[in-house]
Amino acid sequence: MTRIRLILTTSLLFCAAGCVAVGVESKARMSDSQAIARHYERLLQPFQAGITIYCQRLTVDVSAAFANRLAFPAGGSQSRGKGLEQIVWNATDRVKIRARKGRPGSLAEPREQKFHVVIGTSHFVVDELIRVKKLLSAAPTLTATAAGHVLVLKDAKQIERYQEVRFAQGRMRTR
Repeated sequence: MTRIRLILTTSLLFCAAGCVAVGVESKARMSDSQAIARHYERLLQPFQAGITIYCQRLTVDVSAAFANRLAFPAGGSQSRGKGLEQIVWNATDRVKIRARKGRPGSLAEPREQKFHVVIGTSHFVVDELIRVKKLLSAAPTLTATAAGHVLVLKDAKQIERYQEVRFAQGRMRTR
């Protein structure tokens, strides 16, 4: 009889310890996912201001986790490296235009419009060059650097001029 009690007591203790360990593990997973969500929001925060930035050059480094939050022009020249995918749009690139019905072949003309890029609710209007580095196996990363003659338009009223505007680590820095 005491032997049966000992076996039952031991079994209950192991079961209780296992339930506690599972509960702690699920809480840890939940807190990890909440921490990751907070980190994503912190990186995206400066792009949620709804500002428009006019610049000559834009460089964006983005991890795969944020790639679906950005909108870029179609086309561009692509290259792949180890853990990296890079797309470059250049003002000297020619734009292919389909010929109208009745005209032979297709034409290639210089680009006349500016590039438009959207990150979060912020808009970038770029004159010369966009370089996007998509980091395929990196920690959550989202940085953008607008350079050249940079104009920042806030609330459609206030214009500020800078040489460079950098979005990194959840902050906007200017110089």
